[in-house]
Amino acid sequence: MLRSDEELDEALKEVDRLWDAVPGTEDHDRLELLMVLVEDYENRHYPPEPIEAIKFRMEQQGLNRKDAQLERTRTAHRIQTG
Repeated sequence: MLRSDEELDEALKEVDRLWDAVPGTEDHDRLELLMVLVEDYENRHYPPEPIEAIKFRMEQQGLNRKDAQLERTRTAHRIQTG
């Protein structure tokens, strides 16, 4: 478990160093573990703002504002029509 921003910084440096590790190697296993620890620490200490989380998820899915509006309209219609 990472307990401080200093430990987070060190873990991120190690992630950078190990980024191209070959799957199945000890370095790759260490990279995966560090990524879990970093994500856990960041979620506990720097939770994303709701709007930023939505924007990030939309970006991951390749959606734009128009797509989001269309989906919201579809959802509202499904709710209204049961």
